[in-house]
Amino acid sequence: MFLLSEISPILMSVKSFKNYLLVLFALIAIATSIFAWKEYQELTGLRATALSPIERANLQKSAWDAQKHVQQLEPSSLPCAVKCELARPPPSPHHPMAAAPMASKTGH
Repeated sequence: MFLLSEISPILMSVKSFKNYLLVLFALIAIATSIFAWKEYQELTGLRATALSPIERANLQKSAWDAQKHVQQLEPSSLPCAVKCELARPPPSPHHPMAAAPMASKTGH
């Protein structure tokens, strides 16, 4: 059979290991709770600055009005000459008829 003196160092190291684990888990729990508290504080700040339902409805209405205005200005309401000009691709910069850059007025 084992003697108590042989088992004792093993038990002491296990107790010490258990204590280290207990301290590690306690530190993890404290760190997690601090992180959760900071996130909660940030969330309450965001909720305080959130839009009220009336403000949200007003913004939605103005977005719909802007979308309607854009649809009214779409190319379908433009004259044929403007539609054709918009449909033509821009000239290539390497094309000989492409506009040359304007010379500066300083004479360089």
